[in-house]
Amino acid sequence: MANLNGNNGEGKNVSDENRYSDAVFGCKIAAGHASFQQVKRFTEKSRLNRFDDEVHNVSWSQIRKKDVLGQGAFSIVYKVQIEGCKRSSLNSQTHYALKHIKHDIIADSKDFRVAAIDLAIEGEILSRLSHENIIKLHGIYGGNPKTAYVDFEDGYFLLVDILDDTLTRRLLKMRRIAKKKKRNGNYTMLNMVQKVAIGIAKGLQYLHENGVILRDLKVSLAREYHLSTMTESSSPLTLYLIIN
Repeated sequence: MANLNGNNGEGKNVSDENRYSDAVFGCKIAAGHASFQQVKRFTEKSRLNRFDDEVHNVSWSQIRKKDVLGQGAFSIVYKVQIEGCKRSSLNSQTHYALKHIKHDIIADSKDFRVAAIDLAIEGEILSRLSHENIIKLHGIYGGNPKTAYVDFEDGYFLLVDILDDTLTRRLLKMRRIAKKKKRNGNYTMLNMVQKVAIGIAKGLQYLHENGVILRDLKVSLAREYHLSTMTESSSPLTLYLIIN
């Protein structure tokens, strides 16, 4: 009798694991299809042309992950290098930032679906923007977006520039430089801040002229301003203004 109960317990555990696996699989398929449909809808409505020659399809087999650069509620960003990119403008010696959805939100079907849509839309908008003061999109996941999260553990991804400084650190450096020039320190600092402001303004002007409406502007992680925007599909988006 004891053995029978034990077998029943093991069978129940296996059954629970199978149900969980099926549920996760269903979430991945639903998220992939939802993001594909939203991108299709966005593409049909967008008046911006896509810079296809500058945005490359990249496979996970080409990615070599290095360090974690940062993470948010839904996504994580790695420093990576790309192999086998002789036929594209990507450089195998250059480090890029790769952004994909975190594994621990997959179990929450609603959050996972929203995150998948947001990441795909973010890529589509960045693929249509080209300006010296806006972060550049170099590549996206090159497989089938509908099955990206089923085919690979990390699913869909974006490949962008690594931003190697923060606005706070940049301003502190400017202040130190200004202090060394005692006679006209205030004037020097003012010139430096004006240069930063002009770079931000140029990026904002370009976005506004191309129909990207900003919802928030605040200091963020690296050599840029962080922008939460509202797209044509009313999905939140993260963009970055580069400070020259």
